[in-house]
Amino acid sequence: MVLTFGASYYVTHHHKETLVHYIPMKQCNVLLCIEPNHEGAHVLIDAPDHIKTTPNERLVNQAIRAYGVNPKVVKSRLFS
Repeated sequence: MVLTFGASYYVTHHHKETLVHYIPMKQCNVLLCIEPNHEGAHVLIDAPDHIKTTPNERLVNQAIRAYGVNPKVVKSRLFS
């Protein structure tokens, strides 16, 4: 949780044209950072090792598509 807050603070204050979307979930926290002009995106997932993130992929995919970003250009990173 602290890691996602720190990442969102850094992105919002140092990259003014980047869009940040926080996706709260019961089992994990997801931070979606979209580059300017929707050229790409980064998904940061903060979840414990024993939590399966597969059921939540649908919600993350919907959020990515809602902003008009192609899911193939999204780079994801999982933090434990």
